[in-house]
Amino acid sequence: MSPCRFAVLFGCLAFVSMGVASIFAYSGAWLILVFAFVEVAALAVAFVVYARHAGDYERIVVSPEALIIEFNSGSQVVRQQAHPAFARVEYPSPGAGIGGGDSLIGLALAGKAVEVGRFVPRLKREGLAQEIRAQLLAASRAAWK
Repeated sequence: MSPCRFAVLFGCLAFVSMGVASIFAYSGAWLILVFAFVEVAALAVAFVVYARHAGDYERIVVSPEALIIEFNSGSQVVRQQAHPAFARVEYPSPGAGIGGGDSLIGLALAGKAVEVGRFVPRLKREGLAQEIRAQLLAASRAAWK
């Protein structure tokens, strides 16, 4: 759900909640309004937390000149770059056991270790690791020609 649609949903929920609370307040149960305001405030906090992370992503770009890994989490963007000839895929990671377990895909980048695959279902991580290996191999071959 996009943040815009979530905002519309939030507005509708707040309107209904405050409408019901207003009916009870009109009937003499004024304390209901306090609980309705608390409920709407809790929904607003949930909306802010959701909206901050709705656009999170991981991006992996492999070219003959560079391997670029970009992470976006909330308002933080981290970008790492290395030459594809010096990158290595480690999946399953050492000590993860048979099948990789819940481990992420490890990339060794010339002295740095980076984990990717946070947004990939566990059962599809092996396929992603193989695809990254193939792309790194093709990029390395293209770079040396």
